[in-house]
Amino acid sequence: MTRHKLIHRRSGSDKWYVRVQVPQELQTQMGRKEIWQSLGTSDRKVALKLAPAKIAEIQNKIEAARREAPRTPTRDELHDAVRRFYEDEVQADLDERAHEPDLVREFLGANPSRYRDYSEDLRNQMAALNMSHVENDLENLLYNERLTLEGNELLRAELAQLLMRARIEAARRWAEHDSAIFDEEPADRFFRVAAPPRQPEPEPSSAHKMLVTLFEDYAVARASVLKENTIDDCRKTVHRFAEFVGLARPVDKIERTEAREWRELLRSWPQYASQAEVFSGLDFKAVLETNKQVGRNPITLRTANKYLADMSAFFDWLTKEDHVPTNIFKGLTFESRRQEQKNYPFTTNQLNHLMSSPLLVGAMGDQSISEVARPGEVRIRDWRYWIVLLGLFSGARQGEIAQMELVDIHREEGIDFIHITNQGEDVRKSIKASYSRLRVPIHSQLIALGFLSYVDQRRIEGDKMLFPTGVAP
Repeated sequence: MTRHKLIHRRSGSDKWYVRVQVPQELQTQMGRKEIWQSLGTSDRKVALKLAPAKIAEIQNKIEAARREAPRTPTRDELHDAVRRFYEDEVQADLDERAHEPDLVREFLGANPSRYRDYSEDLRNQMAALNMSHVENDLENLLYNERLTLEGNELLRAELAQLLMRARIEAARRWAEHDSAIFDEEPADRFFRVAAPPRQPEPEPSSAHKMLVTLFEDYAVARASVLKENTIDDCRKTVHRFAEFVGLARPVDKIERTEAREWRELLRSWPQYASQAEVFSGLDFKAVLETNKQVGRNPITLRTANKYLADMSAFFDWLTKEDHVPTNIFKGLTFESRRQEQKNYPFTTNQLNHLMSSPLLVGAMGDQSISEVARPGEVRIRDWRYWIVLLGLFSGARQGEIAQMELVDIHREEGIDFIHITNQGEDVRKSIKASYSRLRVPIHSQLIALGFLSYVDQRRIEGDKMLFPTGVAP
C-alpha cells in the first residue's frame, strides 16, 4: 500500500508540501524512504489543487526507478540475453570490417589465424572449466540487461558457461569472415535459435497526458459553467480514480475494464472518507482495505452515480480534445429505482404563514434579528424584503437571485424583466445548467410594490450588485 500526505507543512517553512512514501524495495536504490516536494504556496486551498499533479509526478519517478531496478531473470530470459550477446559480437566484427578496413588488414597481417587460435584457446579453457575469461562479459551483460543473480550461484555458473560458448562461436564467425565466408551456421545448436529483439524502453508518460494534470486543463475549460466547489469535488473524484489505475499512468492507456472495476469498488467506498483521519494519506485501494477493519457504511448508489457522472463528463471532454479515443465511463452509472419525492411544494397555510411574517408586513425594528422577527409597525423595505419576494414571484433559485447584478435588470419593448445568467463582471456567477439561463418578466405585483424604485436607488448608490454582496449562499 502506498501512503502519501496530500498536504503537509514542513518544519521551518510556511509552504505546503506533499510527502510520498517510497516502496521499501526501492528505498536503497533511491536513497530515501520518503520524497518531499514543495507546492510553492502557503495557501492551503491552492495547495489542495496542486497536490494531485505533484504526487503523480513523484509516482512517475518511483515507477521509473522500478523499471531501472535490477531484477532476477528466468532461465529463458538469460538464454535470450546470451544469444543477443553472441549476435552483437558477430555484428560488431562485420561493422569493424566495413568502417575500419585498414585497421582490420593491419591486425590480420600480424597473425592471419588469430581468431581461429583464439577460438581454440577458449575451447581448451572451457574444457578445463575455467570461466575467468568471461567474468567481465558476465557483469556487463547483467548491467546492460538490468538483471541480478545475487544469491543464485547455480544460475550464475550456467550463465558463465553460456557466455564462454558464445565467445567460442563468435570467434569462429570472425575466423570465417577472415576467409570471406559469411553464410556458415553456428556449430553450437544453442545459437541456431535467433534471439528475440530487445524491447524498446517504454517512454515515460509526459505530464500533460496524466489524468490529474489534464484535469486542470478541464477545470479551466469548464470554469465559466461550473461552480468552483463543483470543480473541486470533481477533482477529488478524478484523483481517486487516478490512484486506482496509477497516478503516473498515461490517460490513453486506461481501459474500460478498469473503469468498470472501479465502479464496482465504489459500492464499498466509505462515507466521508476524505474527512476521516484513519484514511489520511491512503490511496484508493488502501482506503478500501482499511475500511474492512473500520467498518464505515458505504456511500449510497446515488452518490456513486454522482462520482461516475463526474468521470463521464471529464472523459467526454478528453474525447473531444483527442486525448482518448472513447469515453470509457459512458453508460456505467448504476440503475436504481426512482426515489419517492422528498421535496414538496408549500401548502396554502405555509405560504400564508410565510407572507405574514414581520419581515414582510411589519416588524418591531430593522436592526437585530430579534427585532425583525417580532411583529411591529416598522416597514422593512431593504434587500431583505425584496430578495424574498423576488424568489416568490420569479421562481429563481436562491443563489441565482443573490448573485444578480443591476445590469441583469432590463426593459425591452415596454416589458421589465430579470436576466438569469452567469455573465457579468463577477466571475463567480454561475447557474445550475445551460437551461437555467432565462429571461423572466418582473411580476406586476412586484412593480406595484416598488421593486423598480429599489433598483433605481441601488444604481444611485453606485453599487453594481442588485443585493449587497454575501446576503445569501
